[in-house]
Amino acid sequence: MDETVDCGMMAELVAISIEPPKAVSVGAELKLLRGAFGLGPPSPSLRLRLARLLNKVDAHQECIDLLADSLALTVAENAMSLAANDSDRCRCLAELAKAKLRLGETNEALDLLDEALELDRHSVRAFKLLVFELLQSGQAKRVVDLTAQLLGAGVYHSRILAARTMAFAALNELESARSVVNSQDYLHQTVVVPPAGWPDIAAFNAAIAKEVIENPDLRFERYGTSSKIAWRVDHPANGDTPAVAALLQCVVAVINEYVAALGESDAWIAQARPAKSVLRSWCIITESAGHERWHMHPEGWLSGGYYVEVPAGVVGGQDEAGCLAFGLPDGLLGEAVSQSFGETLVRPTPGLLTLFPSHAYHRTYPHGETGRRMCIAFDICPA
Repeated sequence: MDETVDCGMMAELVAISIEPPKAVSVGAELKLLRGAFGLGPPSPSLRLRLARLLNKVDAHQECIDLLADSLALTVAENAMSLAANDSDRCRCLAELAKAKLRLGETNEALDLLDEALELDRHSVRAFKLLVFELLQSGQAKRVVDLTAQLLGAGVYHSRILAARTMAFAALNELESARSVVNSQDYLHQTVVVPPAGWPDIAAFNAAIAKEVIENPDLRFERYGTSSKIAWRVDHPANGDTPAVAALLQCVVAVINEYVAALGESDAWIAQARPAKSVLRSWCIITESAGHERWHMHPEGWLSGGYYVEVPAGVVGGQDEAGCLAFGLPDGLLGEAVSQSFGETLVRPTPGLLTLFPSHAYHRTYPHGETGRRMCIAFDICPA
């Protein structure tokens, strides 16, 4: 583990902006949008904004009802503009390919996705659909070749590096897979020194926990995330969360130290480093059976978490309970490949901050204790 870092002593080395605090709660915003929508004929942008927020709070049926009467018009309007440029045409081809995959027309879908990436090699959507199908059908060598081509052209995003790792592992080239993810070499752990205004780390963490628990957007579960049996706050920083705001400043300081240590490395994590980035954060709280399933962070370059609360049984434990684990998911590659690749465990303690490449697959184990495991997670996303 690295030495402790005093967040107030770090000079800025990279251009990282922290996403603005949430001005109003999600519930308040939803109330305002519903009210505005009912005042008169809504604009398409207002309808879309309300629909997105409804999906965010898992009000899926209300979202469907909202969009149903304008769906045909929306499709027609989109079709008119799809061929405006290569990027738009790429998105159109990707959606068409998705439909063909659902109809079982796999070969046609793969051809469409190849064409889409030729039009826009930066398309994450087309890449994701293509690679998933290739790995599922046992074409890992094709994924290795595709990712090499994109990386050679200077195209970097976390899905490319994650797919390359998975493909090498599927081919039983485990050392090559490990060289892409570098989970041990590029896993950074730092014990944070509490910022000015808090006498010790316990007081700092207590202030953060209070702000999180009192956040009006605290909710149980959220559809479409890797969290299972977990509480979460999607935007822990708002206008009245000084401890969370101070923590995010600490995160920026630690990232600056991490970037300085990378130097001019030729590793993928250094090569993919964005010139400008945005720090986005959320909070996950798990009790006894809560955990995170295998996932990576497709929007980020660098990810991490800060542990606010950790049950004593986890801190002093000897097994994997409550730990963060890096490895490969067995759902697509099979249990034998996943086990051969192996796991790297991180034992959380209050005040510990971790950094790792966003393309590194990871999960957490249920802690089985009576207390809470609270983590402020974050991504450094290219701006």
